[in-house]
Amino acid sequence: MAGRWMGDRDVKQRLIARVRNDLENQRYTTAGICLFGATVEGTDEEYRLLEDIAGHRQGPLARISADLARGALNKSSKSMLAAADAASALELLVVEARCVAMALDFAREAGESTAARTAQLRLERLEHSVSALPIQPRSDAPVLTERERQIAKLAGKGVSNREIAMDIGVSVRTVEGHLYQVFTKLGVSSRGELNGLL
Repeated sequence: MAGRWMGDRDVKQRLIARVRNDLENQRYTTAGICLFGATVEGTDEEYRLLEDIAGHRQGPLARISADLARGALNKSSKSMLAAADAASALELLVVEARCVAMALDFAREAGESTAARTAQLRLERLEHSVSALPIQPRSDAPVLTERERQIAKLAGKGVSNREIAMDIGVSVRTVEGHLYQVFTKLGVSSRGELNGLL
């Protein structure tokens, strides 16, 4: 299955063939695991099958599969974040990252700025723990530059623009420009909202 996430194009066909064989023999657990791997950039038909297989199984892995399938079919950031939470509880960081990346795309498509902000920040944290993300968000993620992050942290702590400018050696206007970019990228409207996001 790792081959699927590492770009081996033929592995999907082998996984789907194994899924069919497992289903014929009523091995729902292995069918579900293989199909989970095959559905990286899956089709609606594959996600419907994943949801059906999850219905024959029990436990947290079945719940992750079901939430991922429902989230993909309904383009629901909420379902994808629920799957990510379940994966996090099991310390399945790569699965969590996959679910969060999909949640980010769905939240952006639906204009859900709070969910998009939550997913973006979570994905940034996961990038430090996961050597290679299984999938990248389709839309360009608004990643803060190091300077934007530095200024946002200070602003979130209540430091004034003038104090920030003096502290880091830039003009007040530069600080204002960076904060404008931060507010836009994170979808926040006040300095108070920055606290706890970074």
